[in-house]
Amino acid sequence: MNTPDSPAPAWNPSDDEEIVEVASCGDDAEASGLAAALNEAGIPCNVVQPGSGVGGGGIPLGSRTEPKLWVREHDAEVASRLIREMRAEIEEDHRLHPYREEE
Repeated sequence: MNTPDSPAPAWNPSDDEEIVEVASCGDDAEASGLAAALNEAGIPCNVVQPGSGVGGGGIPLGSRTEPKLWVREHDAEVASRLIREMRAEIEEDHRLHPYREEE
């Protein structure tokens, strides 16, 4: 993945630019990892609804409660592309190195 060396500027909620959702995540770990990668790529990103995607005992509550990633509208296209690339890399890694329990 090609990313700039400079981290994202600080998130400023008073900016007049539209904020849009670019991804819904399965859990907080995925959301925080993707958000950190976007911020490192220079795209300010906020995680909305962290901790709300699962109920007691880790039971998924559905897509309406999953953590969401929000970015500025002008960053949405690049952010979506980077998220697709990161998810594809993870899927490929899982395909090449499947999880196996130790016996």
